[in-house]
Amino acid sequence: MNRIFRNLLILVVLGLAAALPVLMARMQIEQDNSSAEILFDYSALSDYARRSGTSLDVLLKRCRENGVTAIAVEENSRDSLAGRGLARVASYFDMQDLQAQKRVDSSIKLDPLCAYYVAQDSTVARSIEEGAKYSLGSGRARVVPPGGNVVELRCDIRDLPALGLGMPYDIIDNLNKEYGFRVWLRPWNSPEIGEAEIRSLIGRYGQLASQHKVEGLIFGGLRNEVYGYPNNLELTAQALRETSLKLGVIELAPKAQQKGIISLAKLCKDRVVRVMAVSPAHQAKLDPQAVVSMYSLGVRERGIRLVYCRFYNDGVERLSASEANAAFLSGLNGSLANSFHAEASTYAKGDSIVRTGFTMWSLAIIIISVSITSCLCMLFHMLRCYPYKSIHVLVPLVALLTAFCCFTGIGCRWERLLLALGAVTVFPVFAYVLLTPIWERAERDRSFIHVLGDGLVVLGVGVTLSLYSGLLAAALLSDLNYMLSLEVFRGVKLHSMAVPALIFLIWLLQQHRRGGLKGLLHFLEADVKIWHVVVFVIFAAVGGFYLIRTGNSGGDLVVSETERAFRRWLDGSLGVRPRFKEFLLGNPALVLLPVLMFLRWRAGVPLAVIAGGVGMASIAGTYCHIHTPVLVSLHRTVNGVVLGGVGGLGLGLLFFALKSLLVPYTSKLELRYVEADDKDRYSEVSPVKSEDSSERSKQLIQAEVEARNSELFGVATKSSETKRSGSRRKKKGPGR
Repeated sequence: MNRIFRNLLILVVLGLAAALPVLMARMQIEQDNSSAEILFDYSALSDYARRSGTSLDVLLKRCRENGVTAIAVEENSRDSLAGRGLARVASYFDMQDLQAQKRVDSSIKLDPLCAYYVAQDSTVARSIEEGAKYSLGSGRARVVPPGGNVVELRCDIRDLPALGLGMPYDIIDNLNKEYGFRVWLRPWNSPEIGEAEIRSLIGRYGQLASQHKVEGLIFGGLRNEVYGYPNNLELTAQALRETSLKLGVIELAPKAQQKGIISLAKLCKDRVVRVMAVSPAHQAKLDPQAVVSMYSLGVRERGIRLVYCRFYNDGVERLSASEANAAFLSGLNGSLANSFHAEASTYAKGDSIVRTGFTMWSLAIIIISVSITSCLCMLFHMLRCYPYKSIHVLVPLVALLTAFCCFTGIGCRWERLLLALGAVTVFPVFAYVLLTPIWERAERDRSFIHVLGDGLVVLGVGVTLSLYSGLLAAALLSDLNYMLSLEVFRGVKLHSMAVPALIFLIWLLQQHRRGGLKGLLHFLEADVKIWHVVVFVIFAAVGGFYLIRTGNSGGDLVVSETERAFRRWLDGSLGVRPRFKEFLLGNPALVLLPVLMFLRWRAGVPLAVIAGGVGMASIAGTYCHIHTPVLVSLHRTVNGVVLGGVGGLGLGLLFFALKSLLVPYTSKLELRYVEADDKDRYSEVSPVKSEDSSERSKQLIQAEVEARNSELFGVATKSSETKRSGSRRKKKGPGR
């Protein structure tokens, strides 16, 4: 090992020493943010009570007894007021009919351009007027006549479904005093809500929060917008910071996400609570235990701190609606008992991890960048890739660039993203190059036990270096934007494809290294046959499916219900489900690489090389899902290594048994592979010249293969048996 290579190795190891303090700080923050809360939707409870004929009071008490601590209350709307029997909408012509029937005051001057609410009493009418003033603007809502029960709204009647009419403060007060629930408000945005209205509304909600009645806000409404969208988000964030209110962000696909919620959450990250809600349509297809498993999985692995629940309105899988809801409540109460029954926690101290300028965090990032660059230089040295003799000068250049970005804050985010992508790509490829001599030497080994040991060594080193790269990436990306999923690491799909592709390319070049440039050119000039095209199409289809399933959320789109059930079983059995790409594919493939070389089943080697690359990429990519706690990711990796290692050993023993049975039928096929590699070696030993040399080489190769198979498997090949029987016939002579 030359001096430059040794120094680079030391720099690589220093990266972990720099990453550990960052990871320890992050794990402490994750531990402090571990309490979750069960939340039920008040509107859904009211609808279920009306449908089932059950008292709403009974439902609320049942929820409280089963650990539900909070209720979500939506802003008054046309449908909610009508459902509670408090007010109904009337058009201009409806009002004329009501006046004719003397059901409303006949002195009201009707306007055909207005819509009307006929309230139950004057108190409800004043509440509607007050709420409509915020949504429509001052002067566009009034009670007619003053003190009456009719509210006139200067708007199109078709706009009423999307119009918020103020919070039902009587319900909020009742839920808090009578049942002890904390309340999450669901306000609706409107284009007419300006700066003054935002300050007034959030200030009023803040007063309720100071009285321990309201915990936070989860924006709703048909517009699906937050207050201040799109131009006053900073004002909304400032108003929130002046109160103790939390901000709920529902976990949704980007296209379905609320407008402005991500930008607002970035402005007040210390108030953000991640919310998970299973849609009613999806919940209706699942049994209660499956829904409970989804919620508990979100709490454990995705940083969900508020579980937004609804009752079943209909029966499911031989269960009536009441039985399904009873099982649902008991399941919620029993799952994650240590996390529930508390207020939803926030990352109040999360910003302490990332600090630009002359800080310990900046120093750690610089050292990590040196570590990643050093690993890249070592990879070039091992592959003898140009310019491997001078590429080490890249280390100080990257260190200087990283220092500039960290100390000035210019481009720091992109610098960390590129370094994280480099880490999870370079280290797995480096692991493959480092391990190649280990699994290739198994071809000359005489002990199958030693080969299995080499397989475990390959697995251990590959997993260790992939884990190392994942921890470096986790340290680089440890800030609240990623921990709260306000931003996601976009390089997951790219590195998941790049790692196995680069590893396969290196393997391909290694196969033709003996022939040098001529061998590579000969390979590139080879004829393309139909079966080559078929194999390429199959690999392209498998690669596309693999790419779709890889990433932060895309894989859920192609998961069947059977696979979901299997995932839930693994979660329940192992605590944390290992990734299929690891324990079913990549980790067993790493164990099998020496076994395949030992058995001379070289046709399976490229497949094992690609599968091993997929597994190592998956291990490294696990730690790029920053919303998942570090300890959970470590638990996932350990489960995958144990199951994958056991599976690889089992497959190795099975292949060895098959080889023992199939030796007489595979000798000719084996000779075709061995002959190509060993022809030169035997031609030097054989003294035979010209055309006899080729025949002599084949005989020597065949003799070696037969001797090796007889030694390892105790089985003689057909050719050797034929030769022995022939020799016996010659000794007996022709007879009489």
